[in-house]
Amino acid sequence: MKWLGLMAGPTIVAGPNCTPYPGEPPETLCIPVDPQMGSGSGRFEDVARMTLPGRSMKSMLCHWQTPTIHASLSNTSGWDNRGAYVRVYPTITVENEVLNAAGLIDPETGAPLAGKLEIYASSAGVDALLDNGERTITRHTSSRTCIGGYLTRRNLVDYYGLTDAQAREFFLKPTTLKLNVRVFASGVNDA
Repeated sequence: MKWLGLMAGPTIVAGPNCTPYPGEPPETLCIPVDPQMGSGSGRFEDVARMTLPGRSMKSMLCHWQTPTIHASLSNTSGWDNRGAYVRVYPTITVENEVLNAAGLIDPETGAPLAGKLEIYASSAGVDALLDNGERTITRHTSSRTCIGGYLTRRNLVDYYGLTDAQAREFFLKPTTLKLNVRVFASGVNDA
């Protein structure tokens, strides 16, 4: 195993006010959410990136991911038993020139790979079932590591349709990893 680097994603704020927290950079990303139990969502692409040099990988890419969610959830809808939540779904776009080969198709979309593929990294979330006027503050932190790798020589062949030679070549070429984040939120005062 080789440690190849670190990507840190941005702070993403969800709530009725898209003003960054004190001390947060002005480019903090925001998802507006209606305070009357409305919902909001956002997809943020290429929020962090790193390029791994060719020949730095041998046959697998692993990850160590630690999403953290802090949320103030409330029900101001006038109705009892309303769900409030924040859910985060990170993905990693993997770019490598070998993925430009003719005939390589994304098994999820049916479109050509065109030099890149998107890997689902994991998910994290907080939620609460709240009566009218009820409020709760919650936090979630979890880590997910490797679990067999999120991209291996074998799944490049079996899942993405590369030949054995293309899969070997993949790990000899530079690879750029781009972090993307999708967030869904409802009943959020501040998250």
